[in-house]
Amino acid sequence: MKVQRLMQPLRNILLALAMAVMGGGVVPASGESLLPNGSFEETQAAKPGADGLVQGWELGQNSLLPQNWSLNTFYPGKLSVEPYGSTATESPLAGKQFVRLSAPGKSDAHFFQMCRNLRGRQWYRVSLRLRGGSVTVYMYEYAGGQFSGATRLFQSSASNTAWKKLDSYYLAAGEGAVNVGLALVVGTGTTADVDDVSLEALTDANLPGGLENVSFENDCVQMTIDPRGRLVKLYSKSLGQDFASPANPVPVVQVVRDGADVQAHWVRREGDLLHVSFVDSEVKVTLRVTAHPCFLGFEVMDAHPDDIEELSLQFPVKRLAVSGPAFNATYDDTFGISLLGATVNSCNRSYGQGSGIHVLRTSCSQKYGIVGTKFSLIATPRGQFNQAIMEMERTHGLPCPVLDGKWARFSEPVRKSYLFSTDISEDSIDAVIADAKVGGFGMIIFLKDCWLQNHGHFDINPSRFPDGIESLKRVVKKVHDAGLDAGVHVFGPSISPNDPYVTPKPDDRLAFVPCPPLAEEVDEKANTLTLTGQPMELPPKRGRNRAFPGYHLRVGDEIIQYGDIEAGPPYRFLHCQRGALGTKAAAHPAGAEVKGLLSIWGFFAIDPNSTLADEVTSNFAKAINECDFDMVYFDASDGVSNEYMDGWYYLNKMHLGFYKKFKKDVLYQTSTGTGSNLLWHLVPRSASADGHGDIKGYLDERWPGILNQGANFTRSDIGWYYWFRDVRPDQIEYVCAKAIGVDGSISLETSREALERLAQSRGMMEMIGRYEKCRLANFFPASVREKLKEPGKDFKLFEDGKGRWKLYRATYEEPRSVDVLDGTQNRWTINNDAQVPCYLGVEIVRGDRGYATADYDDPKAVIIETFDDAAVYKMSDTNLFEKFVLGDGKRLGDFGPVRAGMTQSFEVSPENAKVGGKCLVYAADNKGDYGGWGGIGRRFEKPLDFSGYQAVALWVHGDGQYETIRIQFRDVKGRNIDFLPAINFTGWKLLTFPMPTGAAFDAKQVEYMLFYFNAVNAKTSVRVALDDLKLIPALRPAENIGSPVIDVNGKRVTLPVELGGRQAITLDGPGGSTHWPGGMQPGKPLKIDPAVFRLKPGENTVTFSTTAPTSAFSGDVAVLLYRMWEME
Repeated sequence: MKVQRLMQPLRNILLALAMAVMGGGVVPASGESLLPNGSFEETQAAKPGADGLVQGWELGQNSLLPQNWSLNTFYPGKLSVEPYGSTATESPLAGKQFVRLSAPGKSDAHFFQMCRNLRGRQWYRVSLRLRGGSVTVYMYEYAGGQFSGATRLFQSSASNTAWKKLDSYYLAAGEGAVNVGLALVVGTGTTADVDDVSLEALTDANLPGGLENVSFENDCVQMTIDPRGRLVKLYSKSLGQDFASPANPVPVVQVVRDGADVQAHWVRREGDLLHVSFVDSEVKVTLRVTAHPCFLGFEVMDAHPDDIEELSLQFPVKRLAVSGPAFNATYDDTFGISLLGATVNSCNRSYGQGSGIHVLRTSCSQKYGIVGTKFSLIATPRGQFNQAIMEMERTHGLPCPVLDGKWARFSEPVRKSYLFSTDISEDSIDAVIADAKVGGFGMIIFLKDCWLQNHGHFDINPSRFPDGIESLKRVVKKVHDAGLDAGVHVFGPSISPNDPYVTPKPDDRLAFVPCPPLAEEVDEKANTLTLTGQPMELPPKRGRNRAFPGYHLRVGDEIIQYGDIEAGPPYRFLHCQRGALGTKAAAHPAGAEVKGLLSIWGFFAIDPNSTLADEVTSNFAKAINECDFDMVYFDASDGVSNEYMDGWYYLNKMHLGFYKKFKKDVLYQTSTGTGSNLLWHLVPRSASADGHGDIKGYLDERWPGILNQGANFTRSDIGWYYWFRDVRPDQIEYVCAKAIGVDGSISLETSREALERLAQSRGMMEMIGRYEKCRLANFFPASVREKLKEPGKDFKLFEDGKGRWKLYRATYEEPRSVDVLDGTQNRWTINNDAQVPCYLGVEIVRGDRGYATADYDDPKAVIIETFDDAAVYKMSDTNLFEKFVLGDGKRLGDFGPVRAGMTQSFEVSPENAKVGGKCLVYAADNKGDYGGWGGIGRRFEKPLDFSGYQAVALWVHGDGQYETIRIQFRDVKGRNIDFLPAINFTGWKLLTFPMPTGAAFDAKQVEYMLFYFNAVNAKTSVRVALDDLKLIPALRPAENIGSPVIDVNGKRVTLPVELGGRQAITLDGPGGSTHWPGGMQPGKPLKIDPAVFRLKPGENTVTFSTTAPTSAFSGDVAVLLYRMWEME
């Protein structure tokens, strides 16, 4: 593949190197050889520097350096000129010596020779002999002294015992004389022997006389390929324009053989057959080209010899305004071009090649079959583009889902938002339907654990659907009768650990990678397994992530879960749990077969080419078809690492197997986003991510990707967003406004329990319904929708009751918890930077804790930690807290256990302490790509007695990053109780946690106290401070705080309602004022003049209080203030 853009540092290095060499470096010797001294016979002694190195390189004995060759000082390594021995395998090839290249450092090693005055458009053969390792050959190209590109000729490896001859071919770019550098590259940590490197012009490879351009055409375009196999024309008949890229040397057909790219040499047409010969004279390919009205079809009819590893088609075309990588396309308002694989074994990959060039590429491989593979090139005016893709899908039997009479991608069902219910059942369905109706949702989705007992057989969960499939059918009918669609959430394509395909005897058709056999006999209790060698396809540190490939082995009929790997030698699996997942632990002899089972997010992968794939897809389709579901969401489809299996093929094969067995077209979504390859044809809508905590920040982080989904003809589904705790209306309204901006659906994940528990559920549901009604009505013009797309901007939407809506801009103060009425927590200074008054919006939410803040100062309260001494939190032989901190990717750092990619620290600080003179600052930095965690802890030398105390309380200084702090206590038997506050606040806050009742925890013997960071977002740093932790002897019921009072610039307004636990009040300017009794109970309007709550230009003071005495105020009140003004 031609590489046009390298990283800028590499580009600069190569340019500097080229200028140095070309400006007075090595000049090729005269004579017939184009690459002098390719056999390394001529050497000269180099003088090492004080460090023993020559230009950063370590040279072998006598510091010999082959003449005409150069050391790349930016990519140094080790080089030695080695003599041949006397054995047969050591007999000289073309001389008496060879070079041995190594890269012992942290980078590859580059050894090169500049080649001057090659001829542009001339073919050259590059050959060498290789032994004992792997080498990559690159041709670095220069034009006018500037680095212009690089071509990788081949990458191959050879055994330690025999020399291997390698050949590849190079077409020099440009016109006239060109300069290139031939580089031999060995990878980090590897060594290779090289000899007989040559570069020769293929003067005997001229094209046979009489060959002419080859053309194929349909109703839309004429495609022309020149005799050397290069695309020279892609001509639109109706537009009169050519969309092929000019002067591009990339051939349409290319193969890989023995690790080397082999270029097409010439092509000829015979009827509908295109015969392609290659510069490697053994390679021949024949394609059938079929002209359909709006696309050209290609089918591989023959490919010789059998050791062709890969065949690809690539069409270099003009880059148009929009690129759609998911369907291998480039298009604008006038024309569209797409190259699509049409069979399950095809893989699409496009790439850029210089300014204005887009190379559409698709390929097939020996592993999954080359002959019979089909591809299609679609090139039509933009008005025919969509229909052409649909015709291509139908012609090749690919999914072409149609919903409500339209191509699913542009249908009304993909605009429907959905309520993702996590506790749905036959008993609760009526209430869930009612909730969805209030929120304006068009669909209800059932969480996998609600409706399913397992994945694989897909048995229905009898605890929620007592009559199995019949109960589920009745529930779906109720949803349909209510005018809503019904869908399911499922993991896959994979099998759950509790399925009969896994336990008690694992099915032989589960996907696995082979491992070397057991090196020694083990009994049923052994927790270490030793293998005879290193697994080739189960590396200990490469290609592993939290999703894949898991930690399960199969030996006989036993599944064994391992905890770690010792690379050795000998190679061992450590900390093994025997008889895992309900299988039976057994003794195994030395030599027993070991399989590394592959799991995706904890569920087991299937051999996609086995009969198990057909069984599993049939089992799932049976449930979908019988119940008449309208949508499926395949979660946990992502995460597959190609180190172990080809994820693209697995997803192609499995998802196509599911879809083809459905009785009707359904709305199909997966966690792989837009999908690619064949999966793209199934997926008309794509979700953004699992959103929780800082929902606005979470959405902003993913917003660029959401905006790009439309380029792939994929509708955005903005979700999921968790609605279980600590979610505010302004966060959900932010999502709703952005959804109008892109006309995307939203999806919210919640439960009936959460909706009834949270104070603002009804208000948020009604707000969502208002936005959905407006969005589906297409009320706002494109100019307004563009404003709604802007990240970081908040909006409010109000309806006039006559089918018209008005938008207001909003700016929010930081959410604040008011625990005391001290004139600080309950007072705000707000600057209205407009020249006119604006509305003040207020949200007041009361919690439901059954205690008063004053209990913290109870004389009977006991301080168990002052956080004045950090030393007690350090790991030691007497403080073994790290054994309790468990999780995927665990690493022990200097300050305790963390997940790989994250670091943490803790220190005592005298700054900003809340109680006394010091506090403990606990910080973490997550540089990883996934959510991070870490933990610190201490051991009480004498176990503490918590009995007789009703609560634990401490001060926490939050950073508002929405991470979770887990506060954990362990008794002497290791049993634990946990408290998990979300850090959704800034500044100091008193957190009080009632002691659980009925827990299997010995409160009289508390030995350990731990603090964990949980859910630290990727690429995020967090920091909290902790101060005096106490045991509280008693909890007093929260007293009536009376009616809230809002004072704006001295104008005091008492709200005409008392605020109870789990209740809220909203003062929403033009939207009116409402008292929300809690849960899904409808709100009650309050008669309050919105003009009272107006902010003057400039500085304003707002104070919150209540009608109850200050001493009776029990806290646990959240207040959110915001400014509103009509959007211009």
